[in-house]
Amino acid sequence: VFTDIQDSTALWETDAAHMRLMLAEHDTFMRALIHKYNGYEVKTEGDAFFVAFSDPDNAILWALEVQSGLLALDWPMESDMMCIPSCEPVSKPGSTQLLWQGYRVRCGIHYGTPDVIFRTDIMRG
Repeated sequence: VFTDIQDSTALWETDAAHMRLMLAEHDTFMRALIHKYNGYEVKTEGDAFFVAFSDPDNAILWALEVQSGLLALDWPMESDMMCIPSCEPVSKPGSTQLLWQGYRVRCGIHYGTPDVIFRTDIMRG
């Protein structure tokens, strides 16, 4: 599973102090769920996670709980970053049921059996 915070560059530029706090909360939250669903954190880069699961059902359940859990986080509604369109609260049409608030995390799930290849001809700097 690969994740990414939508519009993260704009969020950092708008309110770096709140983004730093929310990113730390995001990372703690994501890691707790990785453990819950028996995942393995392969790598992180900035706000992105690369997570592997031995069971594809766990990958799907993890991604679903990421989305529902983000909805429940205590977002800094006073922050200017909450005015960015991708962070504004969204309710179900004709209802007060909240569908989204805070920043959005995209989750891409890939499924397959990996090939292990050892190569010595790859240059690394």
